[in-house]
Amino acid sequence: DGRFFILGEVTARADNQFDEGHQVSVGPRFGWLWQGAYNQELIEFQWQPIALGDQTPRRRFSIQEALVGYGDVQLRFGFEREWAGSKAVNAWDVSYAWYF
Repeated sequence: DGRFFILGEVTARADNQFDEGHQVSVGPRFGWLWQGAYNQELIEFQWQPIALGDQTPRRRFSIQEALVGYGDVQLRFGFEREWAGSKAVNAWDVSYAWYF
């Protein structure tokens, strides 16, 4: 039994790779989160069609799987694809989280 969610998000970026040098973008972020005793899954999509500064529209899709270990430890695996206009970048990640 997971939960669907939707959020509004504002993102500010400053980078010399932007035509204008900066971007402030606004848009929805929605997804699905499921948490069990030993693992959790998160699927998320972000779309930011409204922008000030650099006008490049942005979209991001990500999937994460977290395996819960003993105590407050998690091993996380993730994939993310981000589009900036017609160009896209893929990223894989593995991380270890320790909550104390």
